[in-house]
Amino acid sequence: MMMSYTNDYTEREDRDDSPMEALVDDPEQFDNEIGEESTDENSAASDDDDDQSTQYGQSKVTTTGNDHTSDTGTTTYRGFTPEETKAVHRLRLLMIVTLFGVAMILSILVWYFLKETEQSEFEDSFQAKGTKLVSGFRGDAFQKMQALDSLSTSLTNYAAVANLTWPLVTIQNSHEFLSPYLNLANAASLRIQPVVAARERAAWEAHTEMHQEWVERDWQTRIAEESTNGAQRHRLTEEIPPEDLVVSPYIKNYVGVDTSPSQWIPWWQYAPAIENRWFVNFNQLADAQFRRDTKAVLQQGKAVISSTETFVPGLDFQSLKDFTFMEQLLQAGGYGQYEPGEPIGYIHYPVFESLEVDDKKVVAIITVVVYWKTYFENILSEETNGIVCVVENDKQVFTYLISGGNAEFQGMQDLHDSSYDKYKIEAEYKSFQTNTQEFTARQYSGVPVENSNVVGGYRIRVYPSQTLQDEHVTADRWIYAAAAMALMILAISVFMLYDCHVERRQNKVSHAAEKSDAIITSLFPVKVREQLFNRQDDQEEQDKARRKMRKKNPLMPSPTNSKAVPEGFTSRPLSTVNEDGDDIMKNPMLGVGDDVDDAELNPHADSAPIADFFPSCTVIFMDIAGFTSWSSSREPPQVFVLLEALYSAFDIIAQKRKIFKVETIGDCYVAVCGLPDPCDTHALNSAKFARECMEKMQSLVHRLEPKLGPDTGDLMLRAGMHSGPVTAGVLRGDRARFQLFGDTVNTASRMESTGVAGKIQVSRETAELLASHSKGHWTQKREDPVKAKGKGELTTFWLHSRGRKAASKRSGQSTTDHSESAASLSLSDGLSEHGQGLRGADTSSPLENPKIQRLIDYSADLLVDTLKKIEAKRHTNSSKTVGVVSSVMARKVEQLEREMAGKGPCVNEVAEFVELPEFNKPNTPIRRKAKGAELSPEVIAQARSFCETIARSYRRNPFHSFEHACHVVQSSAKLLSRILAAQEIGSDLEAHDSTFGITSDPMTHFALIFSALIHDVDHRGVPNGQLANEEVDLASYYQNQAIAEQNSFDIAWTMLMEPEYVDLRRAIYQTDLEIKRFRELVVNCLMATDVFDADLKSMRENRWERAFHTSTQPDGERQEQPMVNEKPQVSLNRKATIVIEHVIQASDVSHTMQHWYVYLKWNDRLYFELYKAYHQGRSSQDPTPGWYQGELNFFDFYIIPLAKKLKECGVFGVSSDEYLNYALENRREWEKKGKEIVAANREKIQAALDGSQSISNTEMPIRETPMKKSQEWNAARQQTQAIVPEEDGLDESFRSETLAL
Repeated sequence: MMMSYTNDYTEREDRDDSPMEALVDDPEQFDNEIGEESTDENSAASDDDDDQSTQYGQSKVTTTGNDHTSDTGTTTYRGFTPEETKAVHRLRLLMIVTLFGVAMILSILVWYFLKETEQSEFEDSFQAKGTKLVSGFRGDAFQKMQALDSLSTSLTNYAAVANLTWPLVTIQNSHEFLSPYLNLANAASLRIQPVVAARERAAWEAHTEMHQEWVERDWQTRIAEESTNGAQRHRLTEEIPPEDLVVSPYIKNYVGVDTSPSQWIPWWQYAPAIENRWFVNFNQLADAQFRRDTKAVLQQGKAVISSTETFVPGLDFQSLKDFTFMEQLLQAGGYGQYEPGEPIGYIHYPVFESLEVDDKKVVAIITVVVYWKTYFENILSEETNGIVCVVENDKQVFTYLISGGNAEFQGMQDLHDSSYDKYKIEAEYKSFQTNTQEFTARQYSGVPVENSNVVGGYRIRVYPSQTLQDEHVTADRWIYAAAAMALMILAISVFMLYDCHVERRQNKVSHAAEKSDAIITSLFPVKVREQLFNRQDDQEEQDKARRKMRKKNPLMPSPTNSKAVPEGFTSRPLSTVNEDGDDIMKNPMLGVGDDVDDAELNPHADSAPIADFFPSCTVIFMDIAGFTSWSSSREPPQVFVLLEALYSAFDIIAQKRKIFKVETIGDCYVAVCGLPDPCDTHALNSAKFARECMEKMQSLVHRLEPKLGPDTGDLMLRAGMHSGPVTAGVLRGDRARFQLFGDTVNTASRMESTGVAGKIQVSRETAELLASHSKGHWTQKREDPVKAKGKGELTTFWLHSRGRKAASKRSGQSTTDHSESAASLSLSDGLSEHGQGLRGADTSSPLENPKIQRLIDYSADLLVDTLKKIEAKRHTNSSKTVGVVSSVMARKVEQLEREMAGKGPCVNEVAEFVELPEFNKPNTPIRRKAKGAELSPEVIAQARSFCETIARSYRRNPFHSFEHACHVVQSSAKLLSRILAAQEIGSDLEAHDSTFGITSDPMTHFALIFSALIHDVDHRGVPNGQLANEEVDLASYYQNQAIAEQNSFDIAWTMLMEPEYVDLRRAIYQTDLEIKRFRELVVNCLMATDVFDADLKSMRENRWERAFHTSTQPDGERQEQPMVNEKPQVSLNRKATIVIEHVIQASDVSHTMQHWYVYLKWNDRLYFELYKAYHQGRSSQDPTPGWYQGELNFFDFYIIPLAKKLKECGVFGVSSDEYLNYALENRREWEKKGKEIVAANREKIQAALDGSQSISNTEMPIRETPMKKSQEWNAARQQTQAIVPEEDGLDESFRSETLAL
């Protein structure tokens, strides 16, 4: 009987499945490592593989992925030879390159010559303009100092002519007197300040009161001038208070009358005139900046140039006393010329009592306020643009951009383009001495000038800019260069146009042929491939001959084709004669009809099939046990990463062992040895291949587990082999493939499906062939016969691993009853892996378990990847703030850390909503892989150390364990990835809004994964109600709310605050807002995992209604209704908080919304945990009676509504449907099988306890309340052990657990 193995295979089911998902960073790199490892491992065979290599006939078939090679190792493609194609391409390329080369050389020479000309013109122009600017700067400085010297001389002469004695000097018509000097100095303001000694104060104040009419007179004069010339005076925002419109006769300071004993420098007459009189008689020595400069003038008799200042006045002009005088004067007295932030400087010039050379007594000081930009204005012509001037001293630097006669302030730093440093022109502004060459030539007779508080004076540097250079760049060089190219391009274009059309047509033909060849190469052996090519050639020749014949004789019938058959294949491999000797192709009662050439019955009847019968082959089936449930909790890319990694490794081994890979169906790998070339050692080769694949599988899944998530390392290979005759050939039709048929294929499939995970089952026939090659010691007879569908009872054998003797007997383990097997596995895992058992404790360290190490690696990698996204987001901020945390902020964060440590029960911190960052375009690339974001080795090491510490802090509970925490971590990561994947289409803003800001905030992602990792730390294995009875102080401290959850949070937070994790903390948060948001997110997530607390549940439900309040439409659909008077960002944050809490809630119970076997595994562990508490006397109620109905209620009232809410959130894409479908399916399955599963679990526990004499209540050390000192907590934490010893057998581990009592 001939049947295809494909139909039989689809009926098989998976067993032993496990959950969880993670992201794989670089699958291609991992695939490359697979090939290298396979070559290394396979080169070191065991003692059992010392036999000779298997020899084939005249040709061999090797398979590596999709590449099939012949004897020569080259892929067959029958078209133009590579040498011919390369020769044509080389000739064409040489011609084109030659023509273009000539054109390029000419164009480059022209372009370069014109470029050098433009560059020379640019340099000459800048040198002329820069020199002129420096000279103009010096001239302006000279003019300012000369104007002040003239004013000083005029004041001395004025007092002498008027016979007045300083300080009792008041200039009549001071506005007209001072204005010319103000304009000559090009200053913003000017004032005269007499020197008043202590003995002169009374006289001065009397003089002030007597001569104060000048203030009002000058003000009225100014008003008259404005009305005449139409000038618009700057108006104050607020009215001047009445008291500030009166001149005070007393010398004052900022707070009132100045009573300091000393001399005073009161402000007296000034220009321009202003309405505010408050600062008349203000003591200049009362200001710190003025005091230093004023004393320098008085003591040295020199003019002083002060350091540069900038002012940004406030808007409240009513309280002018709150500002410096400079701000008042500029805002109130200017003509709209003041620009906030502009650098200004002060020049203080002495007035002497006499012009005698020997008499240097300073009797007054002239102070002017000068804009620095006035030094550079009106020097260059209006058409000049792009000159950069940098002014600096030992403390300050600022930059101006000179455009024509204007100088535009750029900022208080050196902002010139460093690429123009070589063109720099420098000048210094140190001091003005009367004997210097420059000022002697200009007849400067003033006093020496010094710089106050500026060491070395001011330095002026002038640079060109790109703007200036662009003025000298023309399009001429490009025009002439393009003209040189045009002639050659015109000649080349005709040739290229013709060549392109020919090449395009040829490429289409060639690519189609290459694709066809690649497909055929991947599907068929060499001989079959060659035959397909030959048939195509024959068909084309016959079609051509037929067309010629029909042209001559249109009535001629179509000739019958006679097709050649490849060597090793017959023209009719499928016999048409039945057992009675009748030909079914001729007898319509026995076969398909009278005429097999009828197109309706057989479209391919005009050619013989490519098929043959191979009397001796070995067929191998290999299946991944647990793959279906494992893949149910992964994203499609992760599923294919696993399959590609495994199958690529298997392909390499198959190439080495000369095995022909037929195909893969799902997670089943089908291969055969002994065809198309006969081979006497096909069974031996197949055995070696299967054993090496088994070892490779174990190695790869353990390496992949840190990348693909928990339980990947639990996947095992289940293989089956059978030897016998096989019919093989190409089954023509749509998607034709090389197929195997026959009873041997079906039997090999049964060997795999009735086998055991991690073992290779072979038939009697295969075992006998191995024995004939002196490999009988490789096999061991299976004790119980196998009942195979359609075969009855079969005697089978186990094939041992390489270099190993007979393994432990497990032949009695059948996998046909999947429900029972899954339940047994889950229960046994709970007893052996995760529990102390009903009695006794495993004191081994969890970190000695390789599986726990892989889980720690997985968790640490996930945390580090998320931290990199946080760092990447920081790098998208302004370059001025990237990676810079001020010491003030660092101290503030440390203070918050200390305050949070003693904050009390965290349930009181549950927020109505967490404020996520608003949309910011540079901060949204979380949907794309972050580039350039690196973490320090210290952060990565501390992340892994923290995960190890968390692992130690989990108790040995069957359910609430570190493994379950990693399962929740993986589920959270999957839901987060679905949020991102669901919003891949659209802009960043659309993704931000549609996911309520979650996609834009990696901090939220990290907090979710962090919360999932710590959410059951130190869980005692009992519900909160029982925990409240056992730990009265703990319950009281936590206000009898979410006791276990708050305890877990406090422990984990205390761990994170340890000094050893300071770098990790700074990678998580760097500002006060970030640490507050991180803590709020973690608190809300952990409190959301307590689904039974009435208050928290009510709070969440109310928040859901406010966030997603909906109304039912007439068509039955529910539509969201916006809340009234609520800001959009508040609504967005509330929805984001709801989604975050639902992610952690769904992840915490994700096993109920995954594959049935995943649900059974964790459901049985939870049952065992609660029964353990009951057995130890910690709980008064046996969970068994109500377990069945309780699970149904849990599905109906929590799981299914939660899955529906995930869908209603609208951010999870297809995952919401996936979760809901799994929840509904698991509920149906539990309703059918739940009672039997509960009864079976109860019987196994009871059987394990039969014969026990006493029960010991072994418990883990219990941590005290969070008020415990940190050093005591550290000591207790070191004693805390966690989780899983090495996995053992199923029933054996259960029995050994019981015997340990």
